Amino acid sequence: MIISLICLIPIGIISFFIINHKCEILRVSLNNCIKLADIEFKLIESKLVGSDSVIFKLEDGHMVKVKIDIDRVGVALNYKNPDGSPHYNVSISSKITVVSPDKKYKLPKDDLNVKDPSSSSVPYS
Repeated sequence: MIISLICLIPIGIISFFIINHKCEILRVSLNNCIKLADIEFKLIESKLVGSDSVIFKLEDGHMVKVKIDIDRVGVALNYKNPDGSPHYNVSISSKITVVSPDKKYKLPKDDLNVKDPSSSSVPYS
């Protein structure tokens, strides 16, 4: 028998987030996780309702944009939560972007494949 833990999103060595049937996010310690035989999941589709991004303005003028995407969602076929509700496995990805107040940024020339004009043998006119 293979043993696995029912925990969805690790947030440290001994803590996880679990999303229940009411889309509530619960923090669970490793001591509270349930050991069971492998759980089989069926992939289900998700549809975005509202915005996938949240923007925060910091007191120094910088903007922080957090974008969330659901990569995969499955509902357990051979397991229900203790209250009888469906058990979901959700994989997410997030993207965090920080924008300065002047909206400027720098990249190394090497990243842009730009030649230095001083090294060119052809004079510019």
